[in-house]
Amino acid sequence: MHVLYCGTWSPRHHSDIYIAQAMERHGWTVERVSWDHLPNLRPKESPDLLFMGKPRFAAGAAVKRLRKQYRHMRTALWWGDVRSEIPTALADVLPQCDLVLPAHTGLFDALKAAGATQLAFWPLSAPSFYDWHVRPDPAMEASVAFVGNRWTAHQGHDDRLAMLKAVDEPFDLAVWGRGWEAMRLKRPMGYAALEDACRAIRSAKLILGIQHYGDVALSQSQRTWNTLACGRCLLNRYVPDLELLFHDGVDMVFWRTTDELVERCRHYLSHEADRSAIATAGRHYFQQHHTYDHRIASLAVYLDGRHEGTPWEWTSFQ
Repeated sequence: MHVLYCGTWSPRHHSDIYIAQAMERHGWTVERVSWDHLPNLRPKESPDLLFMGKPRFAAGAAVKRLRKQYRHMRTALWWGDVRSEIPTALADVLPQCDLVLPAHTGLFDALKAAGATQLAFWPLSAPSFYDWHVRPDPAMEASVAFVGNRWTAHQGHDDRLAMLKAVDEPFDLAVWGRGWEAMRLKRPMGYAALEDACRAIRSAKLILGIQHYGDVALSQSQRTWNTLACGRCLLNRYVPDLELLFHDGVDMVFWRTTDELVERCRHYLSHEADRSAIATAGRHYFQQHHTYDHRIASLAVYLDGRHEGTPWEWTSFQ
């Protein structure tokens, strides 16, 4: 199958790169194009599938033109943003999509209302090699770490900051990402990406998962999968239905309130064997079921009109 992949091809937006690489490992040929080139695009080969990442502008007319030119071509779009508001650029292209792949089931209703017809749950992921085989760095060591930028535009920003401060007071917390320097945290560590982010994760005993939107069903963030891939114990904020994708106390640890978060940090910092067992199980679970290679295998299933019945492959067209 020849895939025309419209995405963002820079290291900062590495999800599109990882997905395209997984498609190639699956045996598909991939022609990578940027959103800026889509309106006047003439593909090198006749595409069987137009696969789209996050739209950069209203591209519905361009996709419609390609569909008219290549009538056998199917279209799919993956949507990893957790915010329930549907941007204009996404709404414009949804009617041209045969399949929409949201990373959070809590967005199904909003996407349907905006014009999506066929939906399949497609969680975020990481490549199997994500840990980059890096070793912990003594300069990055911390009892607890959080890896993520400060985004004031998200409605849950104030809650996230309050949770970080609650952990920061009694523990050695390292906070990695842009925008934290003025937030009166003890150890704002600056920006870390790719290999540096792996090293930051692997240098901490516990990693915090604090989603901005605690009410969005099956919300995950990229740090969820990066932490599992790096083999570290993740304390993840509970969101609706999270137990259908992960296993509390087995491959990660759930928490629901700030007090519970602090208590669980204290418990797992003092119980190394429990912490290590969860970290090991989380990495195994990721490697066996949730790499980008697994995501592409599930995409092939969806395109064939089949459904394999696993919890992370729910569809609206079973």
